[in-house]
Amino acid sequence: MYNAVVSARSHPDSVRPVRALYNKRSLQNLSSVCNVDLDVVSPRPHAPPVGPYSEYRKIPQQYEWSEYTTHHPKFVYFFPRNIALSTLTPISFRRTVGKYAEENFEVPDVVHAGHIFLDGYGMIPYCKDHDLPLFVMGRGATLNDYPDMSNKRQEMVAETLQFSSGIICVSEALAKRAQRIVSDPTKVHVVANGENPDFYPESQREEIRKELNIPREDNLVLFVGEFVERKGLKEMMKVLNMVDLPNTHFIFVGQTGGLRSELRDTILSANIGHESKILWRMSPLALRRLYTAADLVWLPSRAEGRPNVIYEAMASKTPVLATSIGGVTEQVEHERTGVLVPPKSPDSLKKQLEYLLSDDMDLESMGEKGYERLLDKGWTWENHAKKIASIHRESLQ
Repeated sequence: MYNAVVSARSHPDSVRPVRALYNKRSLQNLSSVCNVDLDVVSPRPHAPPVGPYSEYRKIPQQYEWSEYTTHHPKFVYFFPRNIALSTLTPISFRRTVGKYAEENFEVPDVVHAGHIFLDGYGMIPYCKDHDLPLFVMGRGATLNDYPDMSNKRQEMVAETLQFSSGIICVSEALAKRAQRIVSDPTKVHVVANGENPDFYPESQREEIRKELNIPREDNLVLFVGEFVERKGLKEMMKVLNMVDLPNTHFIFVGQTGGLRSELRDTILSANIGHESKILWRMSPLALRRLYTAADLVWLPSRAEGRPNVIYEAMASKTPVLATSIGGVTEQVEHERTGVLVPPKSPDSLKKQLEYLLSDDMDLESMGEKGYERLLDKGWTWENHAKKIASIHRESLQ
């Protein structure tokens, strides 16, 4: 057993209980499977008294989960976002997490960061003060966006990676990006996220489809993610305007993103199944039921690490239509567990969508092969936690 202080700004809370569930799943298994004693600090911005972000004022300073407690100290988040993340916001975050850990936690054995930036960057002074190893998770956005960042923000990311004792990336593609930045590439590790197939109610598939009013002979295509351009929303909307699929129903599930209204208007005007809809802030249990009912999951993202959506599709035996980018190519076996198309190519996306939904395709077999691949590769949260704990313990020997 060892102790870890965790910095994880992206983490579920009482206002958004399904936000960044990947961080919660990772930490849950570190605690329960690997017997790691966790102190988790998950700062929240000071919220205005009114407006769309005022609900964050209701978040308590501490929240008890079954395996650990999250602490939510407040920091100042400056706007506009792109400029703030290169200047004042990181300073505010760093002061907040370090001071809070100093005043509220015993000195741990290791410090673990849910993301490179801001989480890892924020904990550097605390680690220096106590001579502690810092481990950071490379999940996607920071490493993918690094070449296009401002010089100041690049400096902060590079400082974090150089200081870290271990950089734990969720894909080989991200690991290669990290290795190009640091002087010691041996400290970069690949540890995949995953999913638990036992959570998916496969035996209830027909019952769930009846509840959704989806006839047996119709197709159900599912999207899960933010309603933003990076997730391929623009391409999907172009495809919906081009296809003639009255017996195919589309369900879009997300929490945030500025393209939601435009997507809704597109759904209403498209020639697709009348049960097509947008669903907002679903519980994990309800979402797993949708995966089980779906015939196909599509995720035509422009940039990704290794998206958890694809692990979830594999666990539910649902094939995937995605783009040939980043870690996605490590997850999906083209034309075996799914189909990959070039990013930003609505014509290719339309062609392959219609191909997969044709009578000639055996989607059930393709989904089975994806499920087998998940198990063969050991892509589960339990294995994920065991590998991270092993990396932590190496630094303690």
